[in-house]
Amino acid sequence: RVQEQLAQMERLSRLKNFFSPQLAEAIVSGGADDPLKSHRREITVVFLDLRGFTAFTETADPEEVMGVLREYHAAMGELILAHEGTLERFTGDGIMIFFNDPVVVADPAVRAARMALQMQQRTEALARGWRKRGYELQLGIGIATGYATIGAIGFEGRIDYGAIGNVTNLAARLCGEAKGGEILLAPRVAAALEGSGLAVQSAAQFQLKGFARPVAASRLAALFELPPRRSVLLVSSAEAFEPLWQACSAPQRERLRRFRFAASSERLRAFLAERGLPACVLADDASAGAMVAMLRFKVGMIPTLAVCGVAGVILTRLPA
Repeated sequence: RVQEQLAQMERLSRLKNFFSPQLAEAIVSGGADDPLKSHRREITVVFLDLRGFTAFTETADPEEVMGVLREYHAAMGELILAHEGTLERFTGDGIMIFFNDPVVVADPAVRAARMALQMQQRTEALARGWRKRGYELQLGIGIATGYATIGAIGFEGRIDYGAIGNVTNLAARLCGEAKGGEILLAPRVAAALEGSGLAVQSAAQFQLKGFARPVAASRLAALFELPPRRSVLLVSSAEAFEPLWQACSAPQRERLRRFRFAASSERLRAFLAERGLPACVLADDASAGAMVAMLRFKVGMIPTLAVCGVAGVILTRLPA
């Protein structure tokens, strides 16, 4: 009996190295399948690393490098847990995460994209402090979706939980092409984000190492990218707007407060007012599109609409 308990505790400790405590306990108690057994599944992979890190390590003391990595890993790790991603590994400044295993989720690509956007935002906040110390570091991210073989990799006494397949290579190669502050998406990820409210822009065709054909990559626009100040924000629901608001830093919230808002109800007007956001007009959901058309017709609006962060939040750019 004691031996069984010790074995169970040892197994629980091992699983907690890979998964959240709740999932590890569910696996040990029989409430979930053992994911360490080799299996095949479609996953969304996120690969990220820091631009300028190699140059930084060549000039910085090892203690400085470790200090930066601790800050970076802590910030990224918090977001990985918050979005229920599976951490595959840390390799210095490189991090690989995947979604849809061991827990199957309905929207792995959307979860990955939202996490990546928040990672860029969090890293930019860290980078402001790093720049004061003379470190120029930015984050590049690649995201891909595809099938992989997943399970325990290693030997007795040293086992990792890993994914093997072209999808991991694709995410890593896209990450390598991404500029600082950029998130590049494989075609299947871009397609999966349609209707999510996230802004996806065409990037470029990349001839990636290990891939016979060029890959048409897309770029994920930041949650906090805003048009000029003379703009109207059409907001259809508090549920749609709140994730954007929560993702914004204090300076970004101040920028949002400079815009005019069109609310779809008195309740939503009050919701915006609580956050210091003035609603100038009321427009129900059905008339939101008509309102955009009216602005375009009467004001001669530049015909550019950008979906900002979440469904139901539309930025309507007006002429200066």
